[in-house]
Amino acid sequence: MTRRAWISGVLMSFWGLSASILLTIWIFDLAYPLFLDLWDLPKSLGWPAERLARNVAVLMDYLTLPWINQLKFPDLPASESGLYHFQVVKYLFHFCQLVFVGTSLGIAFQKSWLWVPASWYRLWALIPLGLGFLAVLVGFDQFFIWFHQVLFPGDQTWLFDPRLDPIILLLPQDVFLLSFICWGILYELYFSLCFFATKKSGLS
Repeated sequence: MTRRAWISGVLMSFWGLSASILLTIWIFDLAYPLFLDLWDLPKSLGWPAERLARNVAVLMDYLTLPWINQLKFPDLPASESGLYHFQVVKYLFHFCQLVFVGTSLGIAFQKSWLWVPASWYRLWALIPLGLGFLAVLVGFDQFFIWFHQVLFPGDQTWLFDPRLDPIILLLPQDVFLLSFICWGILYELYFSLCFFATKKSGLS
């Protein structure tokens, strides 16, 4: 591959990665009311659905909107460690947004879709398949722990105590499982479409 092809490959790959993450976050934000019905959280927690949705909406606005720099739930307490963890997650979300914007501009400038061979997309398309196989092999609980240990090395603030941070009760682990599945589908769809489109154009 030429230098321009390598740069284009990196741009297209990280655009697909960041876009699939951001789209998953957006889908979760919109679909959360369905989660309430799916797991019957209002009944199990004894809280009105409106209260649950309101607090999660405040959390998602804080995580995704750069101009909101303080997290304060309408009617739920939060510990210092819990607020710190959400602050780190907020930085990661904003970093992903910056990657998406930066790679979008780079792709437009480089016309990257004209330079990346199909083999590059095929290689990147294997990543979610490998992660999915690992999750099935060790179980999602263990995979979930490893994921946090890799993403937050040396940081245990993601281990929430529901008594101090009841917001975690509004986000059962199955929500994260579905989010991982949604991300994997979007990611795989993007790279598969790029692979077949590039293959058809003769750039193998």
